[in-house]
Amino acid sequence: MSCFWDAILNKIRMKDFQSIFNLQQKPSPQEFADLLKLHNKKTINILWNSEFLTNQQLEENFQHIHNYNSSNIHQGYDCSTSDPFLFLICEIFHININHIFLKHTIDYCHTKNIFNNNYTIKLQSDKGHMW
Repeated sequence: MSCFWDAILNKIRMKDFQSIFNLQQKPSPQEFADLLKLHNKKTINILWNSEFLTNQQLEENFQHIHNYNSSNIHQGYDCSTSDPFLFLICEIFHININHIFLKHTIDYCHTKNIFNNNYTIKLQSDKGHMW
C-alpha cells in the first residue's frame, strides 16, 4: 500500500519533476522516496501552521528521512501530523501543502518563492489512508 506516495505524486506537477530532477516522467513511489532521501536537507524555509521548527525538530526530521527504508514502501507509511517528508517536499519543490487529517487542517508553507512556483497541494487522510 503506497497511498501516501501515490497521493503526493498525483498532485505534484510533471514540470516540477522535469525542472528539479530532470525527469521525463513521474517517478514510481519508491523512486520518489529515493530521490527525496538523496536530496534530504533541513527544511529551514518551511512554516508548520505558521511556525518555524526548532533546530531539534529540523534534525529529527532530517534523520527520519535519512533512516527511511524505501524498500518497505508498499507496507504503508505512517504519516504524522508534522511529517518530515511533507516538510522536505515543500522545501524541494517550493510548494505549500494543505493536509487535512481527520477534519483538522495542517499547513506546510514555503516562505520563499525563488522558482516562482508557489502553489498549494491539498491532501486528506484518516488513520489508515491518504488521498
